[in-house]
Amino acid sequence: MQLGGLMGGIYKISDMVMKLAYLNILWFLGVLSGLVVFGIMPATVSLFSVIRGWILNDDEMTIHKKFIETYKKDFFPSNILGLIILFVGYGFFINYQFLGSMNEESSLTLIILVGNILVAILLGIFLLFIFPIYVHFDMSLLKKIKLSVMLGIIYPHITLVFIITVFLFCLLFTFIPALIFFFSVSGVAYCLMGIYMKKINDIAEKYNRKEQVLKESFE
Repeated sequence: MQLGGLMGGIYKISDMVMKLAYLNILWFLGVLSGLVVFGIMPATVSLFSVIRGWILNDDEMTIHKKFIETYKKDFFPSNILGLIILFVGYGFFINYQFLGSMNEESSLTLIILVGNILVAILLGIFLLFIFPIYVHFDMSLLKKIKLSVMLGIIYPHITLVFIITVFLFCLLFTFIPALIFFFSVSGVAYCLMGIYMKKINDIAEKYNRKEQVLKESFE
């Protein structure tokens, strides 16, 4: 028996809240299973994969099973991605330290400063898009990286919505820290994945093509 009207709406919201809380706890457990350092990336990829299944109405999917399967399958590929992010972030940090050690303003200082700003912007765009793209497209890691940066640059309005979404969640967690344990990752990921899925379909319809067009452009 399905509930309708107001009660049906309340039930759906309550059900989703419980699922997000459970998924967030699974994420923490996944991080710990990988000894934190090697668990963050596969746990995050698994979380986004589960959320993608929800949005696509995959009725046969069970949260725990899907999470574990994705965690095992993408443990090494996702950690390779994590190493790439770490390498780029470390390079950015070194450049920042070098810039801070320079006492005089010069052309070199300006070049390093502009370079750091560009790297920071591209890295931010990349981090916003990479996980939705990682779980949504079946392509090589390099192509996923290229596509995440390309979409963020070509469609800045999507990037802006992503940034606002993350900012609002950070603001919420600042006022209600208790929510961090239950919704810090799953809540943000659900919103980002939902926005991404809607926008990617709008983009495909605009050009009268399907998502395969975006994939084929990198093959």
